[in-house]
Amino acid sequence: MAPPQHRQRHTRQRPGTVTPRFRNPTTPGDLPPGRIETDNAIDYIDKNLGAGTDEQRREFMLAKARVPAARRGKPHEIASLIAYLCSEPAGYITGNWIEVDGGLHRSAF
Repeated sequence: MAPPQHRQRHTRQRPGTVTPRFRNPTTPGDLPPGRIETDNAIDYIDKNLGAGTDEQRREFMLAKARVPAARRGKPHEIASLIAYLCSEPAGYITGNWIEVDGGLHRSAF
């Protein structure tokens, strides 16, 4: 017996139209986060790297992790950018790669 063939569903839409569930036509881009401060991340640094104080974590992020901001990002920093990109004032921003990593990303230049 042959295996079942799966059909792919394609959504077709006229150019210039907006899918009904979205109020603002946007083209999503990429928002790659850097190192984000979560309870698990703090526990890991405390237990495995011996950086138990804020100053030790700052030194680790700057010297070892090489993050120019010398800290992990806060979850609300990511969320606020996402909220902005979903808002009407950001309607003209489309298809961009926005690094949210405290300067960790190194350019090819």
